[in-house]
Amino acid sequence: MKTEDFKTESLEILTNSIQEKLGKETSATINDKLAEIVTFNSGAYELLKSKDEEIAKKDKRIEELTSANANLYLQIPRGTSYDSRETPEEETKTSFNLRDAFDERGRFKK
Repeated sequence: MKTEDFKTESLEILTNSIQEKLGKETSATINDKLAEIVTFNSGAYELLKSKDEEIAKKDKRIEELTSANANLYLQIPRGTSYDSRETPEEETKTSFNLRDAFDERGRFKK
């Protein structure tokens, strides 16, 4: 039974029925406990409703992020293997001499 369905009229019918069967003193105690239950149920219903809304927002955000991730994934080039991108090829080292880089006047050679 939803909180929305639990109207004041149905509560009065229930309490009158209890009062007729058990008497006024006992029914007053039971009515107090029923009022606590209704209050708790109302609070729990509102909490569940807010959690459902929060879950729906997060599900929507997950869909958006998944879509964005898929778009980014499609932008990754597929021509090279993953291993070759991690380890660049070593260039062959040549010996370097400063005398070969400068001319007789101390200027860089072209």
